[in-house]
Amino acid sequence: MNIRPVPAQAVSQPLQTLTPKSSEPAPTGAAGDTFTTAQKEKLVNKLQEQPDVRPDAVERAKTLAADPNYPGSATIKNLAKLFIANAGEE
Repeated sequence: MNIRPVPAQAVSQPLQTLTPKSSEPAPTGAAGDTFTTAQKEKLVNKLQEQPDVRPDAVERAKTLAADPNYPGSATIKNLAKLFIANAGEE
């Protein structure tokens, strides 16, 4: 498999500074840029409510695996072209 590193690009974001009166980061000016502990806990709880296994996804995978025409000749040809084009780069 050929995995090429992607050059990092600098992202310009305002710095958050701590004020002497609080250990919370100072707001950056936009109302939507703050994130509270309560919001984090709510998101963590939502994530924990999600099932480990999604029966619909498992059923779809079984259906695709049983289909002799999946993924299709066009997809296989395109993958073969990619493999051949990148064969000497390992």
